[in-house]
Amino acid sequence: MLRFIVVLGTLLALTLLPLPARERDGVRGQAQEYLGEELAPRAWGLGGAFVGIADDISAVYWNPAGLGGLRGTRFWGRLSLPATGTPFEIEAAAISGWLSGFGISAWYGQKRFLQTDPVREEALTLIALGLDLSNAVAAGASVKLYDNEREGQRWQGTGLDLGGLLRWGRLLQGGLVMTDLLGTKLKTTESDQELELARIVRMGILVRLWEEQLAIAAALDLAQQEELRRIRLGAELRLLGSLAIRMGWNGRELVWGAGAGIWNLLQAEFSAQAGGWAFSVELVFGGT
Repeated sequence: MLRFIVVLGTLLALTLLPLPARERDGVRGQAQEYLGEELAPRAWGLGGAFVGIADDISAVYWNPAGLGGLRGTRFWGRLSLPATGTPFEIEAAAISGWLSGFGISAWYGQKRFLQTDPVREEALTLIALGLDLSNAVAAGASVKLYDNEREGQRWQGTGLDLGGLLRWGRLLQGGLVMTDLLGTKLKTTESDQELELARIVRMGILVRLWEEQLAIAAALDLAQQEELRRIRLGAELRLLGSLAIRMGWNGRELVWGAGAGIWNLLQAEFSAQAGGWAFSVELVFGGT
């Protein structure tokens, strides 16, 4: 526990270190999150309060420490069904594998903005590792490859996330993640400007109740930029063992979603998102 407190204090201190001023020395700060939050319908339906849950393949984005507990080989895909007026559409795919408490995953997602001229796109590739150090402690890391087209220019960069999970039995666990730990700057070959992404510390907790049929999650996002500081809340109720309904608050709006599964082989999720719908399907081979 003492080590956890020391690590937490260090990450918080790093987060509060000042970033370069906007438009100074060719560096522009971007006070918005890049793509990832909308990628997974289940996490979205829980308001993004997923850092303390991290029990499906979207852990590669929210908390890579969770990959150590994802048994079997998993294939995951996600599509959007935008409605009239929906500002963007997202496509994504992922694969993960597991062996003796060690998990690895690769993930790709692309977001196209439908109401911009010229066209704006964001793409994110993640390669992540997670390891269960014991029944109570897990750790993970995720390398992120950014590819962003905006204002007629292509911006690229690399980031690093570190995450951890603490479990107190089956009913309570907490998570901690530091995004873009080393500072991420997107660069373009067409100018000498750099686009710096914000660092965010995410802390979350999960409580399971009612014979583990009800999960309640809360998370806190901390960042230097006030607009990125959020309190997130989510709840998931499982019915008949294979159905789930979810509601959440992502710090800006109420969100919801649902899911259904067939044993441990297939899981389908959907959520309402930006006036349209997001769907995902996950196939699991060798899971328990």
